[in-house]
Amino acid sequence: MRFVPIIGLLLTVVLSAPAPLLAQKMHLPVLEAKVAACVATLSPQARHIVHQPSQQGRIRLPRRDVAPLRQCLSLARDVDDARAVLALQRDLMALPPAVTAPASEVVQAEAMAIAERIVATTRAYAERYRMVGSPLFNNFLVHVGAKEGGFCYQWTSALARAMQTVPWNAFAHHWGVANLQKVTENNALLIVRRGMPIETGLVYDAWRGAGTPYWRKIAADHYQWTVRYSEHHLSIGVGLEPEPE
Repeated sequence: MRFVPIIGLLLTVVLSAPAPLLAQKMHLPVLEAKVAACVATLSPQARHIVHQPSQQGRIRLPRRDVAPLRQCLSLARDVDDARAVLALQRDLMALPPAVTAPASEVVQAEAMAIAERIVATTRAYAERYRMVGSPLFNNFLVHVGAKEGGFCYQWTSALARAMQTVPWNAFAHHWGVANLQKVTENNALLIVRRGMPIETGLVYDAWRGAGTPYWRKIAADHYQWTVRYSEHHLSIGVGLEPEPE
């Protein structure tokens, strides 16, 4: 699934650092209320930008509206992050387990750790890569030198490197590839329950989401995924791009 922001496509314009509290359920209603209250204070022009982010830069705002608008977008991003983490945790926990599997509380905690880390990394690299519009448009911008990164393999490398800090007991992850060495080649992160075939897992494809959380079941995807680098290879750095300065 591609996680759709709660107010239009806010995440295409929000470039601040990942929120420190991504997925604590008790904070979600509070954050939602803060977003609603913040939006209510905006001028009609600023509200229009909130609902139509593509209009940012085309609508001239009074200077007094700039800071409140930025605050509203940041709050909305925090809500979107929390919702994405909770949705991804739910879908990870729903993956079919092997015959022998850890206790449910271990699975739940690990799924949350994975979801928090992967969403936070997606937000951080969306800013680094300055993702806008569609994934193919971003590729075009990189090819013409307007941006320094954002190809699918760069996204996968960044996510795989970030995942090294997560304990992997109930789940396993691999670097997946589809259409290898073809013009339609795509790379993404594959996540499965440990001991299960990749067809039973999820593909997390931040490139396809153009910098927003995007995942779906591997078996339902139109890409035919295979393992390019196994979990072991990733653990020793095979295939990973150098850490950006």
